[in-house]
Amino acid sequence: MYLRNGHVKRAYFLGPLSLRPSPSPSPAGTDDAVAMISDSQSSSQCIIDWLDSKPNRSVVYLCFGSLAPVSDAQLHELALGLEASGKAFMWVVRSEKWSPPDGWEERVGGRGKLLTAWAPQTAILGHPAVGAFVTHCGWNSVLETVAAGVPVLTWPMVFEQFITERLLTEVLRVGERLLPDGAAGVRSTRYEECAVIPAEAVARALTAFMQHGGPGDAARSRVMSLAAKARAAMAQGGSSHRDLLRLLNDLMEARGGGER
Repeated sequence: MYLRNGHVKRAYFLGPLSLRPSPSPSPAGTDDAVAMISDSQSSSQCIIDWLDSKPNRSVVYLCFGSLAPVSDAQLHELALGLEASGKAFMWVVRSEKWSPPDGWEERVGGRGKLLTAWAPQTAILGHPAVGAFVTHCGWNSVLETVAAGVPVLTWPMVFEQFITERLLTEVLRVGERLLPDGAAGVRSTRYEECAVIPAEAVARALTAFMQHGGPGDAARSRVMSLAAKARAAMAQGGSSHRDLLRLLNDLMEARGGGER
C-alpha cells in the first residue's frame, strides 16, 4: 500500500513473472565455424546446440537490447576485443550495415557465435555454459540475468541505464563495470557523445572478469543468491505470485464481477 493525495493506494510488487527451466547440458561436441545467423536460420535449437558444446561458465554472452544504439566504430573495436580476449562468446548484433573486420570469422573460428536476428535470451542466460553477461543494463535484461544467476559486466548506453548500472555494481554487487571511471572516456546519456572503448580495454576487462577466482566468481555467488529469491517469489505462495493473484482479483472486482 502507498499514499497518494492523502488516500491509500495499493501497490503490486510483481517480477519476475515467468521463470523458464534451464536447458540441460549435453556432452561437449566439435566446434563449428563462427556463424552469421540469418532470420531463416536463427532457431533456438541451433543456439542451444552450440552452447551445449562449451564447458560450463566459459561463454561470455553480449547483447545490448533492441533499442540501444552502438556505432559501427564501437562494433569494430568490440569484435577485435572479443577476438583478443581468447574467451568463447555469443554476441547479438543488430546492425543492417556493419560487418566484422576482414578475416575475423576465420580467426575466431568455433570460439564465437554471432547472432544477427532475434535471440532467445532467457534460454541463453539459463544455459550452464554462460558465465557472464555484457549488458546495456536494460531492465528486462537485468531481471532475466538475476533470475538466471549470471553475473554481469555493465555497459550502459542511454537514459536510466546508468542508474541501473550503479544498482548492479554498487548496491547488489552482482557484477562490475566493463571499465572503471575514467577508463572509458566520455560517458553520456547521448550515445553520440560516448567515447569508443578500444579493443584492448574490452579484452582486458573480459579476461579479468572471467578468470578463475576473479571478480566474476564473487559476483556469481551473490547473483545466485538473488536467483534463489526470485524462484521463491514466483513459487506458489511467494510474494510475486501472491501479488499477481491479488492484482487479478482486484481487476475482476473493479469490473463489477466480484468473483474470486
